[in-house]
Amino acid sequence: MALAIVKFATSTVFLIVLFTNTYICLCRCPPQEYEALLSFNITLTFPAGYGYEWANGTDCCEWYGIECDEHKNHVVEIRWMPDRNGYGAEGGIMSDNLCKYPSLTGIVISDVGLIGNLPSCLGKLHFLEDIIIEYNGLGGVIPLSICMLTNLSYISLRGNQLSGSLPSCLNNLSSLRSLQISDNRLSGQIPFTWGNLPLLEFLDVSFNQLRATLPLSFAGLSSLTDLHARGNRFNESAPSWGLPSSIKLLSFSLNHELTISEIFFRNLTNLWRLSLSNSTLNISTSWIPNFQLSELELVSCKMDGQIPPWISTQFSLYSLTLADNGLVGEIPSWLWAMAASFDELNISQNHLHGSLFPNGPNSGIGILDVSSNALSGNIPSEWPALTKLIEGPPLQLMLNDNLFTGNIPPSLCNSSLWLQLHLENNMLDGMIPWCLIEDGSRIYDLNLGGNSLEGSMPQRLIFSSSIQYLVLKNNQLSGIFAPSFTNYTFLQLLDIGQNNSPDIFQSQLGIFHLFKCCIEDGYVLLSSLPYEGGNSRSSSLGGLGMASKGTELYYTYILSTLISIDLSNNQLNGDVPLDLGKLNGLRFLNLSMNSLNGIIPHSLGDMSQLGIGCPLPKNCSWPKFASPRPVSSPENKDDEESQQIPRRL
Repeated sequence: MALAIVKFATSTVFLIVLFTNTYICLCRCPPQEYEALLSFNITLTFPAGYGYEWANGTDCCEWYGIECDEHKNHVVEIRWMPDRNGYGAEGGIMSDNLCKYPSLTGIVISDVGLIGNLPSCLGKLHFLEDIIIEYNGLGGVIPLSICMLTNLSYISLRGNQLSGSLPSCLNNLSSLRSLQISDNRLSGQIPFTWGNLPLLEFLDVSFNQLRATLPLSFAGLSSLTDLHARGNRFNESAPSWGLPSSIKLLSFSLNHELTISEIFFRNLTNLWRLSLSNSTLNISTSWIPNFQLSELELVSCKMDGQIPPWISTQFSLYSLTLADNGLVGEIPSWLWAMAASFDELNISQNHLHGSLFPNGPNSGIGILDVSSNALSGNIPSEWPALTKLIEGPPLQLMLNDNLFTGNIPPSLCNSSLWLQLHLENNMLDGMIPWCLIEDGSRIYDLNLGGNSLEGSMPQRLIFSSSIQYLVLKNNQLSGIFAPSFTNYTFLQLLDIGQNNSPDIFQSQLGIFHLFKCCIEDGYVLLSSLPYEGGNSRSSSLGGLGMASKGTELYYTYILSTLISIDLSNNQLNGDVPLDLGKLNGLRFLNLSMNSLNGIIPHSLGDMSQLGIGCPLPKNCSWPKFASPRPVSSPENKDDEESQQIPRRL
């Protein structure tokens, strides 16, 4: 290698001549840093045609994700992360070359698939202020040399596979404001020394394997506003000494052995968001908090009894989740009054009774989930026309699995914002207001099954409707589907069984075309729809009953791949379509009790998976993404609980 240095008035340019490759590089960054970047280029890949490639012989300060100092031309920032379209650097192996940029102030390597271990030489980067290496595949331990970086203000190592204990020497980082190490495999206890971080504002240690509880020293974290410790193994009672009054957001969810009493909150006068799901609450009914919450999440907290009266003192609430707590009694009037200003109310999976919005739903509530209770009476006849949009999860109205009677009010059509509407398994009757799924409606998930609804099958569903999941099973509907269904390509789930129609499809042509359209688009039956919006839960698309080999199976969560078709007892006529042979992943096919004629297509012989499996799950090896359970019967009732489908796929 021959190296020539040419000085100009405004900058220094390095002329690098590599005789082996015979090219010239006019590079602003020093040769050592240039070569260190090239070493990453060996393993990194970039999408072609987007200008991200690192070309040999070009100025490294102009490369994708590299920023240089304007005066000395040293590399000061490395930023590799996908753009809005998901394009950017991919892959890469972490090495000591990361430490060869002495002027580096920031590292952002997010979601590119980087593997390896954090280098122990990190302590050499004395100017480093931000280190964000998140959602990659890094393993090993957090090197102690990180404690030498006294200028660090932001650390995020979340979403990797880091293991070992937490470095107690982090108390040396007197400038540290944010520490995020969630979603790793870190173990042990939170060091006592971490209570000596005077500027720490944000701490997230969620979803690791940490034990014990918070150290007493945390009482001195006077700048701490956000504390997240979800999904660990804290197995002691929450500290009675209290936390600093500066905390505004507190999340201890999914610490199943943690017990929390009201004394834990005695200093939290500024708290406005609280999540303690899957913990045990030991709070007296007479407790009056000294804070005003905006968001409260208490799922599976073993509260029993009535809805805690202390919630009535929280006048700033706009989001309340009390699902799966064994709560009993009538829903108090004060809760309905507060709900008038809510964005979200979830009191599902309890034993509550009473009516829904006794004074009418005069709010713009966007998410209402009272499913799986014992609510009764009519669904309110007047619903407001929702006009506001909220960030986060889709707008939902979940009234399923209650004791509601009467008609479905047409005023539910007033809102063009509903995306999910579940009224299944009640005692509703009367006609279905088909305006729910006509042109202009945004509902994509409608479940009205398990009621006593009457009238004809929908005749006015048109192509511009947004409906994707439609369940009308187990009602008293009659008639046939309109021909417009046969070309409806957006539909992903259709369940209309157990109705009063002896000829539910106009001919074999309609239903088979419907399946053909969906299959060619790559989807037919979709799994649950999780969302992240502060809370995290799944939204059921309802169950699906399938009959095969004389046994009726019921899927509480829907498969992401079509493996079973049950069109039995529908009086279908005509020939069996040749296209069925294209479904080479199909395991079960039931066309019995129809009026089909002609010959059995030879293409069925190409369906190599057909017939594989068995009717009862206890004798089968089912795909891991879903499993069926038999419909309840005296001989299998005892096994039903052990065969439940996981709530999240």
